[in-house]
Order: sequence, then C-alpha cells, then structure tokens
Amino acid sequence: MANAEIAQETAHKKKKTRSPSYPVFGLEEAIQRANTVYESEDQHWAPPDAIASHLNFTATSSSFLTALSALKQFGLMEDQGTGDRRKLRISDLAVDLIERDHASAEWQAAAKDAALRPRIHAELWGRYSGNLPPKDESIRIYLIRERTEGTFNKDHVGSFIEQFRATIAYAGLIPDDKIPNETTDVPESGSGTSAQKSQLDDFAGMFSNIFPKPTPKPMTAVQTPPAETKREVFTLAEGDVLVQWPAHLSAESVEDLEDHLNLILRKVKRSVSSHATPEDE
Repeated sequence: MANAEIAQETAHKKKKTRSPSYPVFGLEEAIQRANTVYESEDQHWAPPDAIASHLNFTATSSSFLTALSALKQFGLMEDQGTGDRRKLRISDLAVDLIERDHASAEWQAAAKDAALRPRIHAELWGRYSGNLPPKDESIRIYLIRERTEGTFNKDHVGSFIEQFRATIAYAGLIPDDKIPNETTDVPESGSGTSAQKSQLDDFAGMFSNIFPKPTPKPMTAVQTPPAETKREVFTLAEGDVLVQWPAHLSAESVEDLEDHLNLILRKVKRSVSSHATPEDE
C-alpha cells in the first residue's frame, strides 16, 4: 500500500474514533468533587497540584485532567493563568449547589444551569426540545453517525448517554426548560440559565466580558450586523461589550475561535491580576 494511502487511512480512522469533549461523570458526582475541594480551599485560588491532591490525584495524571475538564464543563471550577502561574478555584455556581437547600428554587435553577452548560448536553437537549427519546437507540445513532460537528467513538457513547440521562434527572429538567433560541435574549452572565443553543452562543456567554465595545466611527460605521452575522451585546458595570461572529462557521473555525478566545481570556486575567491590590486578594 502506498504511503499516501496509508496516511489517508490512518487519518480516516483517527477522525472516525475521536469523540468530542464531554463530562466523564454526571452533575451529582461533579458537585461532590467540587465540595471536596471547597471544604479544603473554600473559594481561594490554589495551584493545580493542590486541587489534584484534594481529589486524590496528581496534577499531571489523566484522571485529574479528565475530572477537572468535567468540573469546568459544568461551570463548577474556574481557572486563570498559565504554566507555573495557573490557579484554580470553586465557582459561585458550585457554591450555590453545595450550600443551598436542594428544595429551594435557587438550587433548582442552579442545577438546571449547570446540567446544560456542557455543550454536548445543551446540543442534545435542544435537538429533542427537552423530550428525550425513551430509548437510547436514536441518541446513539445520532452521536456516532449523524452529528455534523464530530461523532462519538462507539465504545464511549453508551457511558456518555447514561451520564447525560442521569444528569438531566438529577437536575430535574423538564421539557419546558428551553435553551434560548435566536429570538430569545441570552441572559447576562450569572442570571437565569446560561446553557446555550449552540457552541457559538456558548462562547458568547462565556467570553462576552473580554470584548470591549468598538468605538463608533462617524458615517462609515456599520451599526447593524449583516444578515449572516450574529451579535450579542451585554451591559456590565464598566460599560457595554460586544461579541459578533459569522452565522455559519465550519467545525474547524469553531475550534480556532475557541482557542483564540481562551488566549484572550488568559491575557485579560493576567492584566486583572497584575493590577490587583492586596485588598483585592
């Protein structure tokens, strides 16, 4: 077999078996693990090796990295900085889920918020409008054959569906709990449900506060985005901020966008940290 054919076949196999990012455990376990960290660190920033030790891992182990990924996808863990300066802490959302009475409206709203924060969770909930099929077969076929933004490895899809259903049940989601659609205002960060209709809408909610509003230009400024452009404007204490993106992006462009936004977010966090006073700490 020619080298080109071997390379093409290898690339095809890798593409076929690669699964998109998803939480390896459900929301209930995520809250339990967040509580373990919370009991030791409260909401103080701590280095990854300290967080890992509270969870009985080492900071470089794959078990810790996958657990940390799940906590972050549910919105229960925040991070800042890179390399030796990287730090982690428990989020406000996690504290709500740990401290509040499970029977309270506040806890129930926080649980629904967290349950739909993972992009793949929000995608499935939106696909079925909250009316999940009673059997796993149609979800399985969609994930391993029909999904346009990356299919699942068939060996992993069963455990994911089990985790997804358990999370939905634990959070008490019902069909009336809708993901905001294009005609619904996306709530500001920290209010209402922050799960988004799509990956791009999710980026808008996660990174809206790092984009300063462009300075208007007289006469030549385009004040209204083109028909094929999406835009979200958020009002913060410091002023309005804007997120704008093309309505149609390829899967590769979505990944590039995520990488770029993560880079900008790290720069913003470093800038904020460098201007922090002892009182701020």
